[in-house]
Amino acid sequence: MTGPPVPPPPAVVAPAPAPEIRVTADEAKERGLPPVGFRMEARGGLRVTYPSDGSAYVVFSGPQGGALSLVVSPFPGDARRAGALREAVEASERRPVAFGAREEVTVDGARREAFLYHTGEKAAAGCPVVVPAGERTVLLLFAVSGTAATVPSCGAVVGHPSLRPLLESLRFEAASSGGGAEG
Repeated sequence: MTGPPVPPPPAVVAPAPAPEIRVTADEAKERGLPPVGFRMEARGGLRVTYPSDGSAYVVFSGPQGGALSLVVSPFPGDARRAGALREAVEASERRPVAFGAREEVTVDGARREAFLYHTGEKAAAGCPVVVPAGERTVLLLFAVSGTAATVPSCGAVVGHPSLRPLLESLRFEAASSGGGAEG
């Protein structure tokens, strides 16, 4: 006597590759942005938008109700000027910001200066990072929900499971100095 039929083993399904988000220097220029090209892999269910107002190259955002985002935008002004990064954050947030100590974050294979900040509203924590991209400068503004007790460093912000893959996969594309086309 035999028992019930044995079901076949479950199919092995390889995870789907993460969708690659790519902005070319020419596309950026067409949208009224400085010609910077880059690519990254989007994972974790983030919504991807390309603002038409020239404010950012791309915005990744999480579900409603909490802070979870990465905004990739041109840096407004001279990033080498003392206080420029803090001013850019204050202008972006448009609300009181408490700044933390300077830190470093690895972006596209190089250590970059960053710092943690918290906002009182919605208990959000952010980590801005300025990255040279050829002759241009890009601002990466990471944000997550959390207080100083729950998000104590930039590493905690950029290490969020939905944001880390973006940071780790980010690669800037070489641009010629002539017209901003990829080279």
